[in-house]
Amino acid sequence: MTVMVTDVSYSYGARSVLRGLTWELTPGVTLLLGPNGSGKSTLLGLLATRLALGTGDIVADGRSWADSHELVAIRRTIGWAPQSLDVDRAMRVRDFVAYSGWLRGMSTRAADDAAQDALHRLGLATRGRDRIRALSGGMQRRALIAAGIVHSPSVLVLDEPTAGLDPKHRRSLNSMIEQLGRDGVVVVVATHISEDAESADRIGILSGGVLVANGTPRELETRFGSISQAYIELTDDGEDTEVTSA
Repeated sequence: MTVMVTDVSYSYGARSVLRGLTWELTPGVTLLLGPNGSGKSTLLGLLATRLALGTGDIVADGRSWADSHELVAIRRTIGWAPQSLDVDRAMRVRDFVAYSGWLRGMSTRAADDAAQDALHRLGLATRGRDRIRALSGGMQRRALIAAGIVHSPSVLVLDEPTAGLDPKHRRSLNSMIEQLGRDGVVVVVATHISEDAESADRIGILSGGVLVANGTPRELETRFGSISQAYIELTDDGEDTEVTSA
């Protein structure tokens, strides 16, 4: 599957945050970098169908994000893990992940079985009966990602997935993300942690709502010397790069 973003613009009132963005997202891991206000969160929200398209279109497998009749089918192919949980923290972890699968069209039995598998992949197999509120911040983030992959999506949208994780779990998560990309999933990851680039097949840099760079890590390193230097030169953040080491 390829996701084609074509001439997408988006505004909040009079403030324009995306400006005619066109981007072809192919199977594999695409890292999305950009300063605050660059349009990263808006683009992720559009890809995940959390925001309605303004102008332009997003298309995959012949289905258009602009067609409201297609949205139910599209959402069943998308996994979404935002930065924070917005659920009842009294829920049990496995129930939360299974519920996410059920919302995407899985049967109750299939969702429950898949939830345990997703929790195992995220290192939470023994925490399924715990309440969400009993998990640490890093564990809650991993539970969110488990909910995002429970239904085996074709497109996975992750907002700062490794923030708050210790080095061991960050490496483990990046390895899992890399494997999903090799398996043909279109994975889009917004991050500010430079080590996350190790799992990326391509990197896009947003600045002022415009895609100012799109290439492989090697291409950006060859051109600019490093990914951090590419970020500094191409964004309006000046010397204050948000691409940091963990």
